[in-house]
Amino acid sequence: MAWMIYGAYGYTGRLIAEEAVRRGERPLLAGRSEPKLRALGTELGLDWRAFALDDRDGALRALTGLELLLNAAGPFDQTCRPMLDACLEIGTSYADIAGELGAFEEMFERQDEARRVGIAVVPGIGFDVVPTDSLAVLAARELPGATALDIGIGTTGGASGGTLRTTVRVSGLGGRARRDGVIVEEPVGERVFAVRLPEKEMGMVSAPLSDLVTAFHSTGIATISTYLMVPSSFRGVAAGAARAGGWLASFAPVRALAEAIIGRFVDGPDEAARASARTHCWVRATRGADSVELLLDAPSGYDYTRQITVTAAQRLIADRPKGVLSPAQAFGPEIIRTVHPSILWRRRGAGAWETI
Repeated sequence: MAWMIYGAYGYTGRLIAEEAVRRGERPLLAGRSEPKLRALGTELGLDWRAFALDDRDGALRALTGLELLLNAAGPFDQTCRPMLDACLEIGTSYADIAGELGAFEEMFERQDEARRVGIAVVPGIGFDVVPTDSLAVLAARELPGATALDIGIGTTGGASGGTLRTTVRVSGLGGRARRDGVIVEEPVGERVFAVRLPEKEMGMVSAPLSDLVTAFHSTGIATISTYLMVPSSFRGVAAGAARAGGWLASFAPVRALAEAIIGRFVDGPDEAARASARTHCWVRATRGADSVELLLDAPSGYDYTRQITVTAAQRLIADRPKGVLSPAQAFGPEIIRTVHPSILWRRRGAGAWETI
């Protein structure tokens, strides 16, 4: 029992716990609610420990003797700090499945602390960050000297309540991009264009993704833009909707109401919905007139996270890296080939797409 899943009874946390058991792992289950932990622990045959995020002593007791804490309890811009504080105090490595840009910025600001204590801190070891971070590194290798990255994600099959609540919260913060190494503000949907993919054309609508942090640290490329992928014909409408939604979400009462409704009525996609869903991650590296594009066609974001997170946890425990690392820095970009079924595509310039 070398690692813990905090937030184990949440939608994604439960998927990770089930996958861990399927692979013969026995993580300790943790979270705030003892009744929910008891029910899940009994079902999976795992031990559990209940403690709140603001219970420092309880957290330290729970982490004693563990090599890794996997935080699956969002919103991560609120949960990552107390969890990481406890890990740094007791010397337990930390990872999470965060997607909030601010949480990633905060993690990388604690590089000196992590190295001094001798632990690994790896935020974003699920979808979307593992595949996009890996593709960014692979694209940079394909085009040495690349000066800019464009990164896009798209998924079908529905979302969990936690994902939707995070989306509402992030929408209210406005857009971001990285220019000359610095993250700058810009309106959501500021940039809209279409990309020809292997099977169809897709629209790209600019939105703030955590790759603005991870891809910068992984590749050193100082100009990065991130996008949500939408049907090409819908890209203009999607950009307008994103701007309107972001404006509404910027009002705290509106945001609180939306989160309350989501929390009450939204659970997450069932197994059949996940099985029929796909995710797409697209990265384009450019250097003057030259470009390389990579595209990953993969399972649903939740099934992707379930697989990749357990693999990442196993590698963190086995390899024991040190410091704050992006997923590609911690595991190498080839980790994306461990998630099945997936297809990796490449296109150079205006040439044809090919599988690799």
